[in-house]
Amino acid sequence: MDVVALGFEDGNIALVNLLYAEVLLRFSQSQDGGPIRSLAFSSDTTMGVSLLASITESKDGGENVVFWDLNQKKIYSTLKNPHSGKQVSDIQFMSNEPVLISSSADGNSIKMWLFEKGLAVPRLLR
Repeated sequence: MDVVALGFEDGNIALVNLLYAEVLLRFSQSQDGGPIRSLAFSSDTTMGVSLLASITESKDGGENVVFWDLNQKKIYSTLKNPHSGKQVSDIQFMSNEPVLISSSADGNSIKMWLFEKGLAVPRLLR
C-alpha cells in the first residue's frame, strides 16, 4: 500500500515506495508520444502477471493504453485507439478482476476490456 505510480510530462513513469522514499522502477513511454495522463494498477491475480496501465497520446495523434508487466519490467501489451480516436479520460481496473474500464469524455463513452487467459491484449467486453 506504500507504492504509488507517478506519470510525468516527458512520458516517464516511476514507481515509488513512499514509506522509504525509494524509487523502485522506472519506465519510459517517451518514444510513444506525449505525457502520461492516467495510471492504474491491476489487483487481479488470475492472469499470473502484475500490470500497470498508462494512457498517452501516440505519435500519430491517436491514444494508446500501454500495459506494463511489473515483474518483467517491460511492456506487456498495447491497446491502440480504444475509443476510436477520441481522447481517453481515465482508466481503472476492477478490483480483483481481469477487467479494465476506460472512459472518454470526448466520445461520451465507457468501455470494459477483458483480459482472457493466454491473450496479452484485452478484448472489448462492453
